[in-house]
Amino acid sequence: MIETTDALARRTKVERDALRRPATIRYHEGSTTRFEYNDMGRLARVEIQKDGEAAVIRYLHAATGQRVFKSEPEVAQTLPNETELGNSFVNWLRKNFGWIFAKGNGAKTSIGTAYIHGDGEIPNWAILGEYDNGSSQGKGSSEYIYLPTHDGSAIPIGMYRNGKLYAIHSDHLGTPRLITDSSKAVVWQWPYSALGANKPTGVLATWAEGALKATEPPIEYNGRFPGQTHDPETGLNDNGWRTFDPRTRAGYIQADPIGLAGGLNRYPYAENSPLRKTDPTGRLAFALPLILPPLLEGAAYIVTAAAVASTAHELTKPDAAGNSTPEACPPGGTCPPCRTTSGRIIPVGTIAYRPLDVIPDDVMQHGVYGSHHNIFIANQMPYPKCDCFWAKQKWVAKPEQIQPSWVPIEPFAN
Repeated sequence: MIETTDALARRTKVERDALRRPATIRYHEGSTTRFEYNDMGRLARVEIQKDGEAAVIRYLHAATGQRVFKSEPEVAQTLPNETELGNSFVNWLRKNFGWIFAKGNGAKTSIGTAYIHGDGEIPNWAILGEYDNGSSQGKGSSEYIYLPTHDGSAIPIGMYRNGKLYAIHSDHLGTPRLITDSSKAVVWQWPYSALGANKPTGVLATWAEGALKATEPPIEYNGRFPGQTHDPETGLNDNGWRTFDPRTRAGYIQADPIGLAGGLNRYPYAENSPLRKTDPTGRLAFALPLILPPLLEGAAYIVTAAAVASTAHELTKPDAAGNSTPEACPPGGTCPPCRTTSGRIIPVGTIAYRPLDVIPDDVMQHGVYGSHHNIFIANQMPYPKCDCFWAKQKWVAKPEQIQPSWVPIEPFAN
């Protein structure tokens, strides 16, 4: 058992299973949360006990790791105990109320929320829609609008909920920080904190700590760091292949599935650099592709794709055969875009993969078993050298982990 104490001397006790995942968490106010996992290591069932009552939440996940359904909290069924009630009374219950003891062998409709994820230009970790099928909370439907970026990621920019349109304002990493309604009034915001342990707020008239705690957001929105969806009942954030807990460990509750290739400590989020890196799938930490001035990060990151396209257009010219060829390094300290030997323009920060290394399934290399791709990221020497090169990464990817935005590696035409 692990016991932690927060700044207010409140104690939390965590019991772990054989894989070091939380099995039971006992909080200072007396509540207890128990966790069960499926064969992929994802949360399958959570039981929350508080004030003498218990509720159960069930989760379903796709084979690619995304959560596709979350049930409404259900009251945990407690069957009568013969030693407490007596045989005669229990027999009477069985005769007249047999459904209490029935395990149920027919179809059962699950009440809760279904999730639809991105595909193609929108990465599969991005939630496109949430659909409530009639729970007591009556959330209805929410659909989300994203801005694809040149590096294969996406930034949430809008939400359409039950007939109303909202604008989502995200920071340089694509983390939602502010939501406004059609009248441009602030209805939700999430101030910065080290690892996202703070709660969203409503309108902030002042930055005083007391005001932050007292202000409640008019709407509920559960987006957090890129790829994360907050679970109000458990306090956890669903994060692709893993689950993030900002309260007790400020990291994942499951170990990194890529093994030690991600580092000796397999639990931190984004290599403990949440203001510079993201991990939308729970498996790979991505750094910001550009080094930007702090006050311009948000705007500059959003227009990166357009800037790259514009630069590529300005720095290429057709030859006699009509083919576009890069010019030499122009004056003014600007390098031309990187181009491969086949003529493909590769923006700095692009992820590339080498042909599959065929390895027996029982052999481990780079922290993973079996066949895998070695991974590289495009980089460029500063002006006036301007040479482009592939920087080999310490992590590798299984074939099913290859993203649509990644490219097969090929030499640069320096």
